[in-house]
Amino acid sequence: MKSLPHVSSLILFLSFWSCGQPSGLTHNSHVHEAPDAINAYQRMGLDTKPYTDVRATAQINSPQKFWSGFYWPTYQGGISYRWQYGGQTESYTAYLYPIPSFPEYQQLRPEQLQRLSPAEKYDVWVNDPAMTLTRIERQKVINTAQNYNNTIPTWFGICDGWALATSMEDEPIRMVRAQSPSGQIVPFYPEDIKALMSQYYAHARKQYVSAGGRCNRPQVTKDANGRVIEPECRDINPATLHLAMDRFVGDKERKLIIDISRDEMVWNYPIYNYRIQYNNLRRFTPHPSYPHAAPGTQYLINVNATVVLVSGDQPTTQLVPQRAYLQKVWQYVLELDGSYNIIGGEWITDEHPDFVWIVQSAANGSSRIDYQNLSALAQAARSL
Repeated sequence: MKSLPHVSSLILFLSFWSCGQPSGLTHNSHVHEAPDAINAYQRMGLDTKPYTDVRATAQINSPQKFWSGFYWPTYQGGISYRWQYGGQTESYTAYLYPIPSFPEYQQLRPEQLQRLSPAEKYDVWVNDPAMTLTRIERQKVINTAQNYNNTIPTWFGICDGWALATSMEDEPIRMVRAQSPSGQIVPFYPEDIKALMSQYYAHARKQYVSAGGRCNRPQVTKDANGRVIEPECRDINPATLHLAMDRFVGDKERKLIIDISRDEMVWNYPIYNYRIQYNNLRRFTPHPSYPHAAPGTQYLINVNATVVLVSGDQPTTQLVPQRAYLQKVWQYVLELDGSYNIIGGEWITDEHPDFVWIVQSAANGSSRIDYQNLSALAQAARSL
């Protein structure tokens, strides 16, 4: 185990929940196949190019990053979840344990401290008598239940924070014994540190770019040609997704995060690799069954995209790197101009992503977790 001295912390907190996207992703698309304002590839600094210039396969190579983590669901208490005790129910009330007084926390033995939640451990370590982070997480649960008729959707959590943390921070793989100002030794498992990382990035002040809008409907309807009627639920244009994968996975410049759920739920995952196969290049002839092609379309080509995403996983006490992956196969048509440049697209598969985003910078927000503290913990959990 790695010992760590105390590092002070104090920042403001901003209440935030959801396994959701960065704020500001609204949708006003009407002609989705010609990428509009919310779908335009220019939003992400992309240029169109011939489909033959797009990399057929690419992978992010980063051995210390892209670790699997947990989304710390709100109904279980977020990062106030005492995960080593587990849980067999989806009722949020089962996870509302009594919060001891701070003197009681200070009397706990190491083996008792070891089984606390990540939030409790952090509060004890930084010597916060108010147990602020823990109580804020608890209040978030109560407020959410009140807003949702005394229930909490099980997908609410901080998968957006985890997806960003795993693509920006090396994985903690060792247990850390961190000393509080009073001399108390607080044991942090790697999963506790991952939870704090995910919380920090969920609340961080982010500068990001995105494309695609969020569908807030549990179900969608289709016309006679099988096309989704609700514009906001046609999701990211395939042309923009195609170009974004080529740039941000192929060039390895950034970590591309994608919401894979096309309905009201949001599940954010970073893309690890992709493989593209083309077939049936053909001239475009306007037809009533395909009335929404991008202006200037002269050719169509079918695409089969196999995309592997870094997946979440349940927290564990095992001190080994955590890697899990999720594979998706998406089919779509790309619309090409006379020079075979990609100018639009249409989904074939019902299941497809909602939106994509990349973060350019992330700074201390208001999660009550100071990055200096977090960095010290994480560094100790990576070193021998």
